[in-house]
Amino acid sequence: MVARSTTVVFKNGCHTARLHRIDWGVSSGVFAIDPPVDIAPGDELTWLSESDGFLTGTEGYVTYWPRFFGDDGGIPSPAPADEVIHVWWNNPYVGSNEYRSSAPGPFSLGHQGGDGNNAVVRFTLQGAYGRNTCIPGFVWRGANANDAVCVRPEVRDQVAADNRRAAERRQPGGGAYGPNTCKPGYVWREAFPGDAVCVPPATRAQAKRDNADANKRIL
Repeated sequence: MVARSTTVVFKNGCHTARLHRIDWGVSSGVFAIDPPVDIAPGDELTWLSESDGFLTGTEGYVTYWPRFFGDDGGIPSPAPADEVIHVWWNNPYVGSNEYRSSAPGPFSLGHQGGDGNNAVVRFTLQGAYGRNTCIPGFVWRGANANDAVCVRPEVRDQVAADNRRAAERRQPGGGAYGPNTCKPGYVWREAFPGDAVCVPPATRAQAKRDNADANKRIL
């Protein structure tokens, strides 16, 4: 067994974000198992660096670029430091093991373990707001307090405006559908079960499309 080694177990806990390796290396030791080129959503993959000289340790890093559903664009060169996912480890021959990591919002990246001469450290990447964390460019719709469907910011603004105008769009005195009967030209939004806010038909169609695409817009 080598004097020092670090096994990195990396869990991509995201639902749509795929990671593409753009930089990696060691400043001490060698890679016995290279960091993977791609890490798909849900993957848990491993790489390993180890010492390769007398009384030496191992230190290395890897940097990934996140891609999202439908993202076929290129990777900028150089990639902005605040837009990449970076993992660094150091297992010296003398002294304590160290780990650092960083990830752009809305990601969260942390680690557990990593003690000992032949260390195993586990990094987990996930959304900063749990399962419903939106990919960049999207926000929670907020049609009600529990509505976490991810939409464009202008759609959220429209939803808020529709909620404010809900009362003025109902038929005075009620109608065929009770107190929530809409005035002519309006229909129920139906963003969620029981959503009877009155909106133009195009807005209801937008809500239906956003609901259908919801799983594509979360990390």
